[in-house]
Amino acid sequence: IIFCANCGGRMVLITQKERTGSSRCFYKCQRHRDNIARCPKSNTITYNTIKTIVDKSLRSFISMVKRNEEVIDLLTEELKKNTNLNLNEELLKKYKNRQTTLITITRNLYEDYASRLIDIETYKTLLGEYQSEQKELKEKIYKLEEEIKKSPITEDSLKNLKDIAFKYIDEIEITQDMVNDLVSRIVIGYNKEINGEKTREIKIIYKFIEMSLD
Repeated sequence: IIFCANCGGRMVLITQKERTGSSRCFYKCQRHRDNIARCPKSNTITYNTIKTIVDKSLRSFISMVKRNEEVIDLLTEELKKNTNLNLNEELLKKYKNRQTTLITITRNLYEDYASRLIDIETYKTLLGEYQSEQKELKEKIYKLEEEIKKSPITEDSLKNLKDIAFKYIDEIEITQDMVNDLVSRIVIGYNKEINGEKTREIKIIYKFIEMSLD
């Protein structure tokens, strides 16, 4: 579940014997290892470093859930704010309301024509405009609904994450089962030097929402 941020390929666990006789375990980008042209820059990280980071992240997450059941809801609300999901949902609601309004307007327009309150030319002109708008709205609604479906954050995905988190709320140690159930993948960035200090971006992507919580 560990991937290179540069090429998107998997990182494989390698055990290397040291001259002292001890073993060194680390992850390395497989594409760089197999063919440097596919991933030009070496990307490695020790097993212990990964373990420490994952343990810390999961402990923090489970601890927050344990302290306050509502924290997961607050957290997911923040995640939703960081996506276009809320914006799309609001826009979809607006379009559907307008669609309903147009149906009423069209019905009233016909009644006005039937009651001879407007002439045939006015009726045809206005009807054409409303029908054109309805067609545009239908296309916009379809596109937005498809976009919302693609979003990893849905009511079901949030419920699944919440249920799995509570499953481990009383666990003392971070277990492999916990990692497998909660973590979708871990993305490892390159080492960088900023102001004389080495740093790197490591993202732990959680299952169900396909986003990092850090």
